[in-house]
Amino acid sequence: MAKETLSLSRFILRSQVMDLYRDFLRTISPIHDVKSKNELRQWIRQDFQLNKNIQDEEAIKMHLSRGRLALRELQISISMPSSSGFKRSVNNKDLPNAE
Repeated sequence: MAKETLSLSRFILRSQVMDLYRDFLRTISPIHDVKSKNELRQWIRQDFQLNKNIQDEEAIKMHLSRGRLALRELQISISMPSSSGFKRSVNNKDLPNAE
């Protein structure tokens, strides 16, 4: 069975989806808590898997928009102080008065 050839617009959308997926994975990479990181990775993978068979380009665009919003919210929550439940890596040079 031959693979379906993608139109240019579908190819571009697919590329945007893959970029968004990679951005999610890059966002969670600084998390040191292995359990939290694995849970987030599973959530991300599951969400993309659930929507992988969507064919309608407008629906794909809508999911991309919602995904970008979720990515921004995740980035904000990860960048919060460690009291948020996530520990992020901090270099000494990032600390005030670090010598």
